[in-house]
Amino acid sequence: MHEESLIEWSHVPSNHQPGAARISVSDPVFVNPNSHKTVTEVLRRVGQTTRVTRYGFHGPNFREWLTVTMDGLPYLIAVSILEDTLICVECGQKEGSGAENVSFYGKEWNEHLNACHNGEESVACVREFDWVVLRIGPLHVEMNMDVFISSLAKELGFISESALNYARGAKNHHHYMTMLNVMEKGNWCELLLPYVRDRMGKKLPLSVNDYV
Repeated sequence: MHEESLIEWSHVPSNHQPGAARISVSDPVFVNPNSHKTVTEVLRRVGQTTRVTRYGFHGPNFREWLTVTMDGLPYLIAVSILEDTLICVECGQKEGSGAENVSFYGKEWNEHLNACHNGEESVACVREFDWVVLRIGPLHVEMNMDVFISSLAKELGFISESALNYARGAKNHHHYMTMLNVMEKGNWCELLLPYVRDRMGKKLPLSVNDYV
């Protein structure tokens, strides 16, 4: 059980109800998440461990959805899994049918229809992983901001092609995070803060579209 408070954002008002949520770290899933089968296994284990309603959990501690953060290849695989993994509602209503027994990915769904439902396309189905709110890891996003990072790197003195490749490739994590801190604070101080002050001074509403 992890009960230490995160003080980095303690200055930001919270809309959560009084009382911190207790977070538990579950056992690892000992598979390499590099295929549809193994990523599905990881997602299913996460859903069952956190008592998601999709897997038959009900009561005060159940969840209807959960944010899941992935990066790289597992993220790309998970996108298609979330879209194309279906549960047969009719088969799932049979007693003792767990989600893993009535769940079909991609072409497996049509094969199931032909084998068990005489090819009837109107058989009801639901997406098994519609409870997943998939988020990409922040470092993965940052490493794909190549154009912005290249311009920033030049401003910070990375001139040669070798130096620019070093900056863009995040070869040194500490150096790269320092650059990103410069980028974040620069955006706040030079772009966002002046906009907010201008709108507030004119007593005009703030909006993302207006800012952009």
